[in-house]
Amino acid sequence: MTVSRKSSPPVVKLNSQTHAKLLEFSKDEQRPMGEIISDLVERYDREL
Repeated sequence: MTVSRKSSPPVVKLNSQTHAKLLEFSKDEQRPMGEIISDLVERYDREL
């Protein structure tokens, strides 16, 4: 019998100011921080 294991989500280290800002965005927009980060990465990629 094979046991399937869920992989852990990736971990990103942030400084406290960045985390606080993401938390603020998350609360204001009522969206998960991961979703906001994804949107920010997409925007950054487009702007490059």
